[in-house]
Parts: sequence; C-alpha cells; structure tokens
Amino acid sequence: MSRFTRLSISVTVVAMTIVLVASKATPAAPPDLPERVEVGQEAPLFELDSSDGESLRLAELRGEAPLILIFFRGTW
Repeated sequence: MSRFTRLSISVTVVAMTIVLVASKATPAAPPDLPERVEVGQEAPLFELDSSDGESLRLAELRGEAPLILIFFRGTW
C-alpha cells in the first residue's frame, strides 16, 4: 500500500470520527418561547446570526418592508 493511500485512509477515518462525534452532540435546550404563533399574529422579538455572521434583530427589520419569516425544521 502506498504512502498516499495510507494517508488518505487515515484522513478519511479521522473525518468520519469527527462527523460521528459531532452528530451525537446534544444541542442546547431552546429558550422558553410561546408554543405557537398564529397566522397574522406578530412574531416574538428575537435575534439571530446570519450565515455571514451578521446579527439580525426582528425589531430592526419591522416596518421597513413586508417581512416573511420561514422556519426550517431538521438538522443540517
């Protein structure tokens, strides 16, 4: 077996171990939020980080233009 093949196998095993350990991690408990927001009801204020690392606050976005909130369930 060549040195490159052994290195490739080692890197693959390490990567798979990291993915396995990360998938078993327990997510933090969500904060206490209302169970349901009805259609037409104002969403509770919240702050999230965008994919660019920018902090987005609902309070700052309200009133600028129509706002649609979409929530995706599941894991990434």
